[in-house]
Amino acid sequence: MGKIRFNASEVYKKLQALSIVAKDKKPSPIFNDILFVGTNRKLYMTASNGDTWLTVSCDLISQEDNFSTCIDATDITKSMSNISECECTAELNNSDNTVKFNYGNGKFSLPCNSPSDFPSQQTTINNCVSINIPVSDVIEAISYVKYAIGNNEVRQILNGIHFIIDTDGMTAVATDAKKMCVVKNNNITSDSQNEFTMSAKTTNALLSAVSENDNSVVNVSFTEQIVVVRNANFCLTASLIDGRYPNYKAVIPQDDHITINVNRKALYTAVVRTMPMGDIESELVRLDFANNILTVSTENYLMNKHAQEVVECDCGAVDFHIGLKGSFLMQCITSIKSDDVSLDFVDERKPVIIHPTDKTTDEYLSLLMPMMLN
Repeated sequence: MGKIRFNASEVYKKLQALSIVAKDKKPSPIFNDILFVGTNRKLYMTASNGDTWLTVSCDLISQEDNFSTCIDATDITKSMSNISECECTAELNNSDNTVKFNYGNGKFSLPCNSPSDFPSQQTTINNCVSINIPVSDVIEAISYVKYAIGNNEVRQILNGIHFIIDTDGMTAVATDAKKMCVVKNNNITSDSQNEFTMSAKTTNALLSAVSENDNSVVNVSFTEQIVVVRNANFCLTASLIDGRYPNYKAVIPQDDHITINVNRKALYTAVVRTMPMGDIESELVRLDFANNILTVSTENYLMNKHAQEVVECDCGAVDFHIGLKGSFLMQCITSIKSDDVSLDFVDERKPVIIHPTDKTTDEYLSLLMPMMLN
């Protein structure tokens, strides 16, 4: 027996964070459940898909005896969403394997499973590299580069974010071989070079567990196979992607280039407005630069459709044109937070480097492969 009282809205928020892990395919039926453990006036909730474990916690209003059970993730999440404005009492009844919930003027019960059936989470690892990183820096690194993560069944190493931490700083890289994003933080360093690749599912779970307003620090411990990220509010354990990440620096053009500055919002709006008139399959967008004017245009020859929009830019007397995939360009622009963006071109056959105007390419860059113009 065990009895706890909690704020349903707080529990529901935590269950939403766990849903990133709980919704994945499961190797065993027990992974359809969420493990609940109430102890010392804290409620700990754990979800897993077999490769990733995420534990989050919230305060309890009151507690009678320790509370430990497993409840189906879908059932408990839907139940809490419907009573999120209430305080709720949960009482475990081991005789019939149910948990009885009472709230306001209502009640319900859900079946439960033994907590001993739920595989334990590895929260500490030996012979590992351990680094403390501010939560805000973790959010920034993942948020900037995640749009470029691949979905490649053959090259699994591209299906995540690669982190490099050395004496120069922490670099986060993501690429699908058609687009790439790199962000560097010079404030996070290590005495030696350390690298690991975290899957997209793991990075999404990490983002769901942290808060944008969180000023705390997370500890990141990792080996070649596993990573543990934790602070006082959560603990994430996950398998790393095995393999050697490609040399991303090799694809960044080192030639002399033309730099053109343009308002980020104006460029994004122009691409959004013109893309519906272009080719749906190729998503080709043509950019023409001349006399401080950028002309964004699309065309669908078969359907006799065409769109064009003019945007002011800082290109001087440069006369240049290039084709880019519209959806990739929009993803890149969206990830950038500054008012203006800079586009670095070598020629129409080489990758375009895009970065915030107020940052150097050593701090942030996105790279897009060009498309052939008709």
